[in-house]
Amino acid sequence: MSTDPTPSASPPAADSGPSQDDRNLAMIAHASGMVPFLGLAVTGGLYAMKKDVSPFVMEHFKEALNFDISLTPFDLIALLVLIFVGGIGLLLWIPIIGAHLGLGIMGSMAAAEGKPYRYVVNARLLK
Repeated sequence: MSTDPTPSASPPAADSGPSQDDRNLAMIAHASGMVPFLGLAVTGGLYAMKKDVSPFVMEHFKEALNFDISLTPFDLIALLVLIFVGGIGLLLWIPIIGAHLGLGIMGSMAAAEGKPYRYVVNARLLK
């Protein structure tokens, strides 16, 4: 057994990336988008209230909000078809829900790791 007193890994640098609070806010923005219509409200509210946060968080807010804005018309159409026509609306909504869940999870994971994330399907309305 070695009793080497020197640590094997160096401590993280002072500027090693976004803080844990910044990562959590960015994760909330992406995770709220996994539920149709909720993401638009939560991310929109956070974007309006947290104007003084780091650039990392603002980029994630903008990206998540753009994604929610992009999918909301499709959610509305699928919901209206579901209400007025029936089961076909559910068939329309399944791929949209898949996009909400799959891409929301990928965005949340990237935010948790402190990495930038760009949605594949996104109308970048907020710059």
